[in-house]
Amino acid sequence: MTAETFSKPVRRTFYVADLKCYMCGSVSGSIESEHSLTARRTSATRLLRQPGRETPVQILNWRHLKCDPLWRATVVDESDVITRRYEDYNWLDERHVAVARRSG
Repeated sequence: MTAETFSKPVRRTFYVADLKCYMCGSVSGSIESEHSLTARRTSATRLLRQPGRETPVQILNWRHLKCDPLWRATVVDESDVITRRYEDYNWLDERHVAVARRSG
């Protein structure tokens, strides 16, 4: 096994929150970003994941989003910080080594 096989995983932090209608309480979707959701950064794009849709939509400012039924303002609800771990480890390489050990 080489040193490349066990490289250090990359960790990325995401901020995730639900968008709720201020008046009726319905959830318009969830937003996620690598930057704080309340920071005033115009260049930071955020992803909007809406119920019933498979692909997320990129948005610049979630504050302009409205509730579908009432067309009222949405607020951030139930925010959370998530750390995702990305590994470049190839599990198939380990499998080939294990098979070679058994047969050899």
